[in-house]
Amino acid sequence: MRCTNCGSLAIDFADSQAVCSACGVVLEESQIVSDITFAENTAGGAVVQGSYLGADQVRARTSGPGFRGSSAGESRECTIANARWNITRMATARGVTTHVAERALRFFQLALDGGTATAAGSQPKNFVLGRKSDYTVASCLYVACRMAKTTHMLIDFADVIQVNVFVLGRSYLRLLRVLNLQMPLIDPSFYISRFAALLEFGDETQRVVTDATRLVTRFKTDWMVEGRRPAGICGACLLLAARMNHFRRSVTEIVQVVKIADVTLRKRLEEFKSTPSGQLTIEDFRSVWLEEENNPPAFARARVPKATVKSADAHHVAPEYAELQAPTEQDASKYAFDGEIERLADQATEQEINLYLQQDDIRALDSDLSVQERMRLERAKSGHVVAEQQTEALEQPEQEGDGSLDGLDESELDNFILSEEEVKIKERVWMEFNKDYLEAALARQLKLEADQKAGIAPTTRNRKRQKPRDGTTAPTKSAAESAKQMMLQKRWSRRINYDVLNSLFPGGSDAQLGSKNTSHDKRNNTTPPLSENEESEEDTTQAKRARATEGHDVVSMEHADEPYEQDEYW
Repeated sequence: MRCTNCGSLAIDFADSQAVCSACGVVLEESQIVSDITFAENTAGGAVVQGSYLGADQVRARTSGPGFRGSSAGESRECTIANARWNITRMATARGVTTHVAERALRFFQLALDGGTATAAGSQPKNFVLGRKSDYTVASCLYVACRMAKTTHMLIDFADVIQVNVFVLGRSYLRLLRVLNLQMPLIDPSFYISRFAALLEFGDETQRVVTDATRLVTRFKTDWMVEGRRPAGICGACLLLAARMNHFRRSVTEIVQVVKIADVTLRKRLEEFKSTPSGQLTIEDFRSVWLEEENNPPAFARARVPKATVKSADAHHVAPEYAELQAPTEQDASKYAFDGEIERLADQATEQEINLYLQQDDIRALDSDLSVQERMRLERAKSGHVVAEQQTEALEQPEQEGDGSLDGLDESELDNFILSEEEVKIKERVWMEFNKDYLEAALARQLKLEADQKAGIAPTTRNRKRQKPRDGTTAPTKSAAESAKQMMLQKRWSRRINYDVLNSLFPGGSDAQLGSKNTSHDKRNNTTPPLSENEESEEDTTQAKRARATEGHDVVSMEHADEPYEQDEYW
């Protein structure tokens, strides 16, 4: 050993220390002896003295009398063992290779030690402490996949642990800050093959992948990749490549595969449309490569002129600022031309509407609707509709108008029959409008068949039947008559003389206060004869009513709001 201070070789090893004899610098202290020594046990056998200390251990494992034969280790070892099991489980679920999983475990061990932030004191020594282990394991596994440049995304690991991808993203960013890692940018072309396989292009998959990769390269040249999520770029390129190879893939299918919003996909397409490469044909795009680069979309949006300042605020603007902000003559002519186009379009639309309203059919329909609306308002103002008029209106057959088919020959009638192509179009429209109902009906039918095969009896619900309306009473003309008929029909108590109620209403007569059957028979001008038993019952009822009303007054409508005792009238 040579002294690091003076270079002397005179080193004194004493008391587990290494001290330079020339300058006195302590080179080592608390030395660990790595020599193997043996001792003799009570049985006379040779045993090795000391204990084994692994690279990932902080102290030697000891076992006392109470823990003899126990396999329990310290907390750190248990945490690493659980992390190794979780990493293996997630790697198996997403097809991550073994060497990437081992790298993720080493990242987890660094996070367990606190990383580089431990020395600064800004973070606790144990990064895993206080956080869910699944979040840290998934973040470490995604870091390892990013380092290895695989086709895995953060949302894949979020699906495994069933958590929101943004929650997992926050844990991932904290891990990067703690470990002081600089992640490389993701190339969207890595995910093209993965997403293309999910879209099922068949034998043309490689051709679609080639076109999509060329589109990604064009997006990079036009500064459309920086700051954007790779999934959005891949979705737009795959949609364009599919259309270039005559595959009709909808926006919904692309969104479900790449897991982005449809708004993001359309925005990427609009940005590519504004570039010079977006104006080329398919053959030109495959054979011609434009050398010039387009400006970034953010740069183009910043140059869009803002809304003009209101005239009230324009007077307070400084002349120099107003001169700088004044639009050029070319811009002013452009705005004026756009306003002229909008004005002409509005005039053409208004003329079309007027011509449409001047047609004879529309005017006839408008007049019919006006008559119906006027009749409805008159009925609403009158407050009642006579039952006989309603019955006549319902029984009156519809009058045939000019749309009658009488007098037409066979050739003219054939014009009303749809062709095969028109039938298919009409059928497609009907199926599209009723798609939800048909799917629900099919699901119910399949469930019923499955229940029948399983021996499950279908459940039946007992529906309550509504009572039929009473048709023996004629419509009334006022609220007083309605109240009177309601009281006669309900008959809440036998202690009220309902015959005397006629005196409460002006213009009433005794003939109008009979029972429902009596009033119904009088409308039909028939009086059913009474038998001897019915006559006796009628006399008894009248006698009971007379005794019940002795000493009691019928409730007057004038004193309806005054308080009264319950036993006074009942």
